[in-house]
Amino acid sequence: AVMVASEEGEQALRYLSAAGTADAATLTLLGYKGGDMESQVNQDRAVIVSPFIIGDDTSSSSLLMGIFDGHSANGEILSEYATRAVPDILSQRLETLDTLARAEGWTEDRRIEETQKAFADTFMEVHRSGESEVATRDGGCTASAVLQRGDKVYVANCGDSKSIIATFEDDTADITVVYASRDDTPDLEGEKARIESAGGEVQEMDGGSRVLYFDDDGVAHGGLAISRALGDWDMNRYGVIPDPTVDVIDLKDVVKGGTGKIQAFAVSATDGLLDFVDRTDLLCRTVEGLYVDEEPHLFTKLEDMISKAKEGWYEECGDEYRDDITIAASKLIL
Repeated sequence: AVMVASEEGEQALRYLSAAGTADAATLTLLGYKGGDMESQVNQDRAVIVSPFIIGDDTSSSSLLMGIFDGHSANGEILSEYATRAVPDILSQRLETLDTLARAEGWTEDRRIEETQKAFADTFMEVHRSGESEVATRDGGCTASAVLQRGDKVYVANCGDSKSIIATFEDDTADITVVYASRDDTPDLEGEKARIESAGGEVQEMDGGSRVLYFDDDGVAHGGLAISRALGDWDMNRYGVIPDPTVDVIDLKDVVKGGTGKIQAFAVSATDGLLDFVDRTDLLCRTVEGLYVDEEPHLFTKLEDMISKAKEGWYEECGDEYRDDITIAASKLIL
């Protein structure tokens, strides 16, 4: 018998294919900020490019994964722009870097340093060029991205979305966190000092710290819960900056030792998920989706976590509010 897939089934398969595979996937859930559902806009975005091919380098050990959480008016425009611009700009910068590295015979340390700089400069360029993409100057987004090039993994982060690099050992089922990005919050000592020296104020509000500034009439503006972000151009003069922290992890060091095969993976999520899914649960469910044959598909595990976060938001806010919820996860190929 010949089975003909329904139009709905074919569309579902296209959506699944666009969102990822059993080795790498993203998933998001629209939040609720008041009003009718038709007016709601998901300001979160996520992207996975695998393999992330640079110039004539066709290595399969390459990956770019990014997650962007928009906020304020038109924040979704900047997060959408960043999703498209970061891969494009970064690939151009890395192609130029590779050409120079070959021509000048760079050492490995020089290549690592220049790659970190290229990653940071990409975020800065998206921040600058994004201003023309957004209709108002108060839109912005967090950005947390993972770049793998061979046995080196780079994590660039600004804001309170989070990227985690971890390992899973087959024989023992041990999960080890190798690296977790920092939440850029205004109450951190260095962040607070920069904001206050620029004329901004850090105040405790709604259970967290926020960046404010006051106009000549004493009216407060701002209220950002993060100290670094792409966009938010009116807040830049008050110490909110787009400069990311860029750290590097050497996978050769990460997979040493152990009695069995050690595998590395990356997971990134917005605060809409992280507020209600703890790190242990996040990593265990990701491992089950990526490596445990008896467990459901990775998509199912991501959906489980989003459902848990959704329930958490309902328990805390009822029907009045739910943040957008987004997660991305991928194996790191060695």
